[in-house]
Amino acid sequence: MAQIEVSLNAPEWTRFIDDLRDKSRLQKGLLTAARIVGFKEVVKHFKEKRNPDGSSWPPWSAAYRKQRARLAGRLASKRARKRAATEGRSLVSQERLLELTGNLRKSFSPSNIKERHGQVALFNAANYSGFHDEGTDRLPRRQFMWISEDGIELAGQIVLNNWAGE
Repeated sequence: MAQIEVSLNAPEWTRFIDDLRDKSRLQKGLLTAARIVGFKEVVKHFKEKRNPDGSSWPPWSAAYRKQRARLAGRLASKRARKRAATEGRSLVSQERLLELTGNLRKSFSPSNIKERHGQVALFNAANYSGFHDEGTDRLPRRQFMWISEDGIELAGQIVLNNWAGE
């Protein structure tokens, strides 16, 4: 039996296929950029403790510092308590503003990405993350879910490189 082949060579069909390929590359580039840049940026913000405007995160209140000391004493291992006592230091460190158990920082990963309507959204899986990032009546705003100008530039470069097939 002879085979039959149908070929669609119309310019409109070629443009349609090219558009699909370009959109696919662009989408892949957006997701790649979001994963790489978004994750690095959020981790950097935890480390630097800075808001998008360059200001430092506000320190703990005196009342929360006391509460934190009590919590740290209960959460710390015997080894950590002994080491802190030997070194004459507190178990509570101002260096770890948003990190008591580490859950908030660990709840953000490169896979926490949603793609909707051609946009990419990064999210933190901790259900309380928004309270810290946006602030409340009782919690000061400490923004960590943002991308710097350098990050935006790097993301753009990743998208372009991906789109160009590099």
